[in-house]
Amino acid sequence: MGRQTCLLLPHRQALNKTLLFTKDAPAATAHPPHVYVRAIRTALQMTQEQLARRAGVAKSHVALVESGKANVGVDTLRKLFDAMFCDLLIVP
Repeated sequence: MGRQTCLLLPHRQALNKTLLFTKDAPAATAHPPHVYVRAIRTALQMTQEQLARRAGVAKSHVALVESGKANVGVDTLRKLFDAMFCDLLIVP
């Protein structure tokens, strides 16, 4: 089995706040979901393989999501963000 990444509660809360307040950000700073997936994963020093294993998706799918080439659904995004210890907030 691979190494699991553990975050202290304050670090997890800080990452969650990043996503929670993006709805209040100016339109020029809003990014598509794949940008956040890659940024959070690299901040956690997690490989694509580790993320894929934790989320229960294929590594190739994680690579496609991060490159923006995959049409990713809400269920897959929820799995990815849960695997990175983040809450997913979808604002219509």
